[in-house]
This record gives sequence, C-alpha cells and structure tokens, in this order.
Amino acid sequence: MGGVRKVILKDNELFAVLDSSGELPRIYDRELGLYLRDTRYLDTWEMTLNGTTPTVLAAEAMPDVRSCVFTSTNQDMYSKEYGARIPRDRLGILRVVSVSDDQLFEHVEFTNYDQVAHTVVINRRAGSRFSDIFEVRGSVRERRGETFPPSVGGLPNVIRLAYRGVNEKHYQTTIHSDRAFDKWTVHEKGDVSFSQSITLAPRAKASVRYTIGFTDELRREIHGQAFDTLPMAEHLLVVQDTSRISALGKATLHTDSEIINRAIDQSRRDIVSLLSFREGILYPDAGIPWFCAPFGRDGLTTAYQLLPWYPDPAVGVLSFVFSHLGVKFDAFTDEEPGRAFHEMRYGEMAQLREIPFVPYFGSIDATPLALILLGEYVRWTHRIDRLREWWEPALSALNWIRRRLKESSNGFLAYECQRPTGLVNQGWKDSHDSVMHADGRLADAPVALCEVQAYVYRALKEMSSMARLMSDGALADELQNEAAGLRERFNRNFWDQAGEYVYLAKVKGDEPLHVRGSNMGQCLWGKILDEAQSAAVAKQLTEPDFFSGHGIRTLSQRERSYNPLSYHNGSIWPHDNSLIAEGFRYGGCQGPLRTLSEGLFDVLRMSEDYRMPELFCGFPKQAISPPVPYEVACKPQAWAAGSLFLLMKACLGMSSEFEKSLLTFREPFLPSQLKSLEVRGLGVGDDQIDFVARQGQTTASIEILKKPKRVSVIVQK
Repeated sequence: MGGVRKVILKDNELFAVLDSSGELPRIYDRELGLYLRDTRYLDTWEMTLNGTTPTVLAAEAMPDVRSCVFTSTNQDMYSKEYGARIPRDRLGILRVVSVSDDQLFEHVEFTNYDQVAHTVVINRRAGSRFSDIFEVRGSVRERRGETFPPSVGGLPNVIRLAYRGVNEKHYQTTIHSDRAFDKWTVHEKGDVSFSQSITLAPRAKASVRYTIGFTDELRREIHGQAFDTLPMAEHLLVVQDTSRISALGKATLHTDSEIINRAIDQSRRDIVSLLSFREGILYPDAGIPWFCAPFGRDGLTTAYQLLPWYPDPAVGVLSFVFSHLGVKFDAFTDEEPGRAFHEMRYGEMAQLREIPFVPYFGSIDATPLALILLGEYVRWTHRIDRLREWWEPALSALNWIRRRLKESSNGFLAYECQRPTGLVNQGWKDSHDSVMHADGRLADAPVALCEVQAYVYRALKEMSSMARLMSDGALADELQNEAAGLRERFNRNFWDQAGEYVYLAKVKGDEPLHVRGSNMGQCLWGKILDEAQSAAVAKQLTEPDFFSGHGIRTLSQRERSYNPLSYHNGSIWPHDNSLIAEGFRYGGCQGPLRTLSEGLFDVLRMSEDYRMPELFCGFPKQAISPPVPYEVACKPQAWAAGSLFLLMKACLGMSSEFEKSLLTFREPFLPSQLKSLEVRGLGVGDDQIDFVARQGQTTASIEILKKPKRVSVIVQK
C-alpha cells in the first residue's frame, strides 16, 4: 500500500495491520486488517465523531509490538444532524489499541477541555469478507463461500460478522462494546455501522471500550483482568507484560551506546513478538504482514543467528522442522521423503489445496540449514540428549541430501519446480527473476546455486562430527569423504580463476552463470572456500560496486540485471550480510569484516525505530542520510532482527569446541560505534559466563567477570 503508513500489532497468531491513525478504512483494500491463521477476520474498522474524522497528533507503538497509543483531537464539528458546533481542538482523544490472547482491545478516552458541555456521537463501521491472506495478496478464486449479513443480537452492544467457507468451516468476528449502541445499520456489502452518544461536562472524561474476537463468547480479559473495568494506564501495563521477554533466555548484552542498546532491546522484542505457538511449539514467524506463518529457511536462519546468545528458539525450530519432514513424493507440494518444509499455511485456500503451502517443500536450502543449525546448537549447548532425540529425523534429512546428490548429473544439489503453482526459484532469493545469465536472460532449471553447495558441504561436515558423538565412526568417515569430494567438484565447477569469483549457479546443460552476486559471500559462511579464495571474494564484496556504504548488495552494480529498487537484484538484506560477516570471520578476512560491520551498525544508528530493516534499496550511501527503505518490507521481520546478534558474534570471533569444552575469542574487535560490550549469562554447555569486551587500538580485550567451571576460555590476538 504505497504512501499509507502502517501500525503493526501482534500477539501469538493474531496480528493487526492498521493505518497510521489506528483505523481500517473501507476505502483501502490491501493488507490492512485483523488476521488470524491466514484469514482476515476484519477489514473495515473506522471511527468518526459527529460525522468528522479525528485529527491524529501522535501514534506511539510500544516496543513489544502488542499495543499502540494514538493521541488525537477533533476538527471543527457542526452539522444539523449533530446539533451545536464543537470548535476544533476542544476534545482530547486518547486511544489504546492492543492485541492479546487472540483478541483485539480498544480503549478510547475523551476529555472535554472546553468551558461548556458537549455531546459527541461516535460513529463506527465494521465489516469483513473473511478473505484468505492469499486473496488479500492478489489471488483470484474461482469460488468463495457464503458471507452472512451482520447481526446485532442478544445485547444491543454486540455485533457478529460471519462466513461459511467452501471448506464448510464457520468463521466469525464478534465485536463487543461496554456501551450500548444508540442505533445501527446493516449495509449491502455486509458492513454494519453503529452510533454511540457521550455527553461530556466541562473538563470531564468519558470512555468507551471495544473487544474483538473470533468466537461467539468473548473472554474480554487481558491476562486474567477484566477489560471492561480496566483503567487505561493499567490496560497498557498489563498488555506489555515484560516478563514475556524471558522467552528468549537470560543472556543480556549492554554496550556504551544507548542507540545500540535500544536496538538490541528492540531486536529481542521483535523476536519474541514473532514467536507463535504452532502445535504446542514456539516457532518464529518470518515477518508481518505477508509472512506471519512458519517458514523453514527463515526459522532455521533466525535460530542460528541467535546462537549462542539465545539457544532456546533453536529447540522449537528444530523440533518443528524435524517433525514436518517430507514423507512421500508429491509434485504439487514438492514434497520428498526427508526434505524440510519451506512454508506452512492454515487458511481456507490451503485447506482446499488451492495453493500448495500445506506445507510446501519448495526450498532447496532448508534441509542442509537444519543440519547446520543442529550442529551449531549441540556445539554451544552440549545437549547430547537433544541430539539423540533428533538423530533419526536428522539422518532422514541427510539421506535426502545424499540421494539428491547421487541422482544429479553433476553431483550438486539443484532444484526444478514441478508445478506452475510452485516457486520457480527455491533458494533464499526466491523471486522469479533472481537467477539470470550475464546478458539478463532468466536461467533454465535445474539450478544449482553456489551458496547451496556450501551449505551442503558444511552440513556434511556437521553431520560427520555429530556421527562421532553418536559413536558411528563409519558414517562419520563416509561424510568426511563426501564433503571433500563436494569441495573438490565445487572448486572445479564454480570458481572463476581469471575473475577470482564464484559463479552464481550452474544451470541447465551444466552451464555456469557468469554473474557476481552476494551468494558467493555465503559460500564463505559455508566454509567451502580456501583462504586465498575467501580473501578474493571478500575484497570484491567490499568494493563500491557491491558495498553501498550501508551493506553488501545482492547483485553487483556491474551486472546487467542490477536494480537497486529490486527485491533481490541490487537491494541489501541485513540477514544476508550477517551470514557474510560470519563468513568473513571464518575466512580470516578481518578488514572486510570491519568494513561491513561498521556499515551495518550505521544502519542501526540511522534507524528511526532502532530496527534493522528486512531489506533496503541498494543506492550508495549519501553522507549521513539513512538507507532508502524498500516499500513493502516486513516490519518486524525475524531474520532481520536476528542479524544484530550474529553480527556481534562475528565481531567477537566467538566459537565453541564441544569435545574440548572450549570457548574461543579469535581476534575480537568492536565496530567503531562501540567502545565496550558487557555480556551477562552467556551459556556454554551447563556453564554461565559473564565478560566485558573493550576496544583497544586494533583488537578488543576480553575480561572474564564470571569464570566458567567446566569450560576453558581462550582469547587469541
């Protein structure tokens, strides 16, 4: 929705996308709405006072993403219908809108600052077509279910909107107010409007409350407290419920920069807000509004980024992913035995298989990413019991990779969409035009992306190490040999000797794509390049054609398909940059790592909400100007929020060796924006470690404040 500023609220699976005044205006028909499990339950919710729209003075979204406070006043209000004139700026209007426990709560408080009494007539309009989220995104359905006329029944302050889907499921939105409706009107399109009158003496206050839910009977409670009698200040405090931040874990990171501290806090809150209970398991949704659902790649990457600071999300992610591995061959969903899912949806279109996300398995990289996350989780937590619990599904995922490698003509892991309803491109750059030849022609499948081969290499190495922990030396040796063979093939087929870069992909006919993309930076993260190759790639990625000053572009400016306004062909993705940053660390590329980390920390310094964006445009940095936003980027977004934590880990050069019970800081440094970083409660195995990093002339010193009992700490300068 170009030009319309949005307010995002979320709690568990319920989320709201409101306009800047907290409304769902009927004139807009895009992503604004109140959503639950991929269905928009409310698409119209607007308010006027005496026939005029209030003037919004300020909108303050709370950092926890569960509530927003709107401060408004009145315009000049006069009409024959509503009686006496109310001059502008005589009424203070304070609204708190929040979501909690699968309900939306709105508390509106009016204050009359005039010297005479006024009567205010509140007019509200509500409506819903109960659209599937894919309809909202533009999908056209051949048939829809039945939308019933709204009803105002029982009490004169309850409205029910209802729809029976093609799947025979009954959908309902129930709206309750603590004040009775004076009158109401049902409109042709299924909307309903109603009015309520409030008379305010001079300097007097009065309020009205609304609860919106999705069952016939509303609880009208926030964490056990009755909403209809809850004062506004307490409403805000109860909804914030700061104890929920502990869902991530106990570790705290505190720097000498207030801006970075606020960014750390906002990132934590964003991750917590995106956690939803899916089948009893906490899983981070990818982002709001379009991706408020489980995504394999996104969840796995986010959980990896949070290690070692917050290991608990990895437990939920791995449990969920391993419990939903493919079990059969299905061309409609790209399902194969042992393959990790890509996207899972719960709406009417998914239930009717009008879309393949039931779940959909069209991700070439989620399966190796699951094994990489498993290895990193065990390395930091020493949880062999978890490894045993997940070993069988991990072997199933491994077997999918090994089978696909053996069946391929060139020994690489490649994808090819089976049906028109699936994704044409199945790497992390999954837009239709993200894989191309140097002359701009789109590539033909099968496509073997360079970074995916690096993921597979690292996954084989991780599974080899874990096989030894599981006392399977024979499997460990096999996987070491297979990893070595893959690395040798990769260097013969993907490395351009003359240009010293990695081809974007090998495609149909085993043809290499002579295109320079950020993908090759993730090859360092996959540890498949040697030291000289890593240095050459890192140098190229920090040259002006790639590095904007804010971050590394997804495509070099020199490429024919480069477009800084595109989704994947010249934009900058912080999560991509965070993986590249750790890749620079693995490759021993300290200079490029400093350059990249300082560019990304500048993005945070310039952010108006202390967030790392999902992505932003690839224009060159202009003095102190912030990056140019990408118009439809998600906010909040999980792996954008996770980027800051992986970046911190990369700067400190942190690694853990489980077998030796060893924590290593290798040539640690802090970006120039920081002088110190204090960490409390870092978990390594069963130990808790506190330390302070202080930046020196070239590297950072590490002072251990709380020494671990069983883990040794080494700082390598």
